[in-house]
Amino acid sequence: MDRKADLQALIVNKSRRWQKLKEQQALKGIDTPAHVLIELEDLAIEMDRLQAELIDLPAAFAAGIGQNEVNLPPLEPLAAAEAVNRLPLLKNGSRFMYRFTIEGFIGRGGFSDVYLAWDQVKDEAVVVKRLPRPANQADFLNRFVEREIKIARRLAPLTINGLVKTYEIIQGDGEVCLVQERQPGRSLHQRLRDKVLIDETEAVETTIKVSQTLAELHRHNLVHGDIKPLNIVLRAPGQPLVIDLGAARFFNEALEAAQIVFSLPYAAPELLTGQPVDGRVDIYALGLTLLHMLTGLPAFDDMDDTMPLPEHIRVGRRPNRQTIRQHITAALVMVTSANLRRIIETAVAELPADRYPAMEIFGQALIAPS
Repeated sequence: MDRKADLQALIVNKSRRWQKLKEQQALKGIDTPAHVLIELEDLAIEMDRLQAELIDLPAAFAAGIGQNEVNLPPLEPLAAAEAVNRLPLLKNGSRFMYRFTIEGFIGRGGFSDVYLAWDQVKDEAVVVKRLPRPANQADFLNRFVEREIKIARRLAPLTINGLVKTYEIIQGDGEVCLVQERQPGRSLHQRLRDKVLIDETEAVETTIKVSQTLAELHRHNLVHGDIKPLNIVLRAPGQPLVIDLGAARFFNEALEAAQIVFSLPYAAPELLTGQPVDGRVDIYALGLTLLHMLTGLPAFDDMDDTMPLPEHIRVGRRPNRQTIRQHITAALVMVTSANLRRIIETAVAELPADRYPAMEIFGQALIAPS
């Protein structure tokens, strides 16, 4: 892979991690744990080292293009205002919209901030997802927000087992708030980050449950579009909850290049083009998530941020399919069961036509492998 792109991606990943830790520090103040302060210092040192290495790259090499990059359309970088369009963070104990008491900061997505909160009206614990609503209706961010609202409204009257429930959509001055169910548990990403691999039985059971949830979502002509360990909450062993439909889109919906949102490396190749897609992009991502559970996929650490295509390009992080495929091939060798390896190979095939044609068939293959 192009060394310049590698360094830029590492710098962006570490700076995002640094920013998240600084947000935690801002919320906790003097109660910030010592390990967070230590990590902040280590990240600052590492970013300085990477920046120095980037500057020292030979000009001809630094200007090179990585081989086998996805052929993406040229785009103008995001304007500075678009790249940093964020709502101010809410502090623990503060009151939001005269209704919600903020209990904790969960994290930041591509554009959203997510909090644990107590709903004073419903008298129950909820998750509050805040999205900015720019005054300019033509703003690219508004298009993302409008789609998420549209999808949330489509799903609100439905009950899909294993999919996070959105109770209410509140549109305020300059922002939109999604009120969602709050379930105990930790993300699959957190468990894998702790270097805890999941045994084959539990990994397969978890994948089957997620496949059943996604199959139901697909029956409503919706693609999740961002399946990955970070978007799967483990309420209990074998009891996953699929969250975050911020990158969801309708079946056969074509998008402008600037509207493409994805997370490396879980994005299927066809998802990156803006062309109409179907449930096979979720099959690809879920197959890769299963492979991650079984092998750890250490090469993919810190590559799970969901960003729009212009932001990926702005930071020099264009996806290189050859490198990603090499990591996948190496990880597949680590899967001891030949049948399971064959199933995963089919799910993560580079071409959609070579994958399972529907999520139900992928799930059935895991239930009764031949």
